[in-house]
Amino acid sequence: VTAKFNRLGQGRFRYLILALAVEQMRIRVEQEGPRQASYEQCAGSLMKIREPRYAIVDFEYKNKDKAVARKICLIFWCPQSAPYKLKERYSYYKDTIRRILDGIKEEITATEPRELAAEVL
Repeated sequence: VTAKFNRLGQGRFRYLILALAVEQMRIRVEQEGPRQASYEQCAGSLMKIREPRYAIVDFEYKNKDKAVARKICLIFWCPQSAPYKLKERYSYYKDTIRRILDGIKEEITATEPRELAAEVL
């Protein structure tokens, strides 16, 4: 996961979707978004999954000077319909991800699709 995160920071990926491998108690990369992918494609991928996931996104936006800027964001997707035990496990490991992956500038938790809107970031 760390190596893929570093490649995302170098501009090789737009996003990574991470899943918890419960049996092995580790985090694995489930999906890689190519650099040309949009944030909306990442959000769409998350919404199709009915279980919690983490997404690391290289988010591009216009700053106050109207210049294009980038920030690495952690999204904790935790749909309300997901099983409680699974939500609990994913919630527990979120802080571990923040500690291991240095450079995350912003974090959001989304429980429904409207909370994944780009405006939230």
